[in-house]
Amino acid sequence: MAEELRVFFQRLLHTVDGLEGIVISDRDGVPVLEVSTGMCPPNVLKPVFLGAFSLCSDQAGKVGFGKNNRITTFYSDHQVVQFNHFPLIVTLIAKGSANTGLLYMLDEEMKDAVGDLTAAVNPNPQ
Repeated sequence: MAEELRVFFQRLLHTVDGLEGIVISDRDGVPVLEVSTGMCPPNVLKPVFLGAFSLCSDQAGKVGFGKNNRITTFYSDHQVVQFNHFPLIVTLIAKGSANTGLLYMLDEEMKDAVGDLTAAVNPNPQ
């Protein structure tokens, strides 16, 4: 199953122009699955960066609008879109010129595959 998931995400990587990497990690930022074109900035792939989503999402949820489902961060030449699929986080790393709306649409395409991965990492959810 792991190889099938890797192939699925590798294929997905090429569906949006400018998408350079997809990382699925736990809430602490430990990567569970990673595919990339090799063009991702190395700092974005580090657990400390990947895990920051959990903290930011928890804080944003305290504003009173409910649970935070995604965070998009724009940098000078890249954008990072992170989706909350508790207990996993999906991180998309793309060029700044990539279509953010298309990146958001990938969430729906990934839902089943991320669900399979969640079941594999967390076989006995509470």
